This record gives sequence, C-alpha cells and structure tokens, in this order.
Amino acid sequence: ELKKELEEELSKLGKLKGIKIFERNPKGVVAVKYEKAKGALRCVERMDGRFFGGRSLSAFFYDGFSNYDVRETDEV
Repeated sequence: ELKKELEEELSKLGKLKGIKIFERNPKGVVAVKYEKAKGALRCVERMDGRFFGGRSLSAFFYDGFSNYDVRETDEV
C-alpha cells in the first residue's frame, strides 16, 4: 500500500523507473529512481522537509556508497 501511495505522488514529478522500500531499515528509507535527472531534482526539491504519514521526510541524492539494506538477524 505504501509503494502504491508513493508511486502515485512521486510520478507527478517525473517518469519513475523504480521505487525500492528498505522495509527492515528503522529509518524508513525509500530509494526512488527517475528516468531523467529532472524528475529526481524535482523530487529532492519538493519532498525534502515535507511531512508524509506524520513524519518529516529527508530527500537527497544517493551518494553511491551508502548501504540502506538491513538484514534479518536472530537477535531480538
């Protein structure tokens, strides 16, 4: 359901190539890829600082190095 909501909202900014929700990441990380840089620029400009689901968003360009994937462990 979250992915559908995001696709609907983010597709207004440019043609989407894909959305990846890092479900296990406690920070609620979502990666969005646009077909053109213009869409990504609009996304960062319009989404950074905006509220979604009662939480403030931070939108920024991927640095090419950070790994947002959190693996499942046996630890509680």
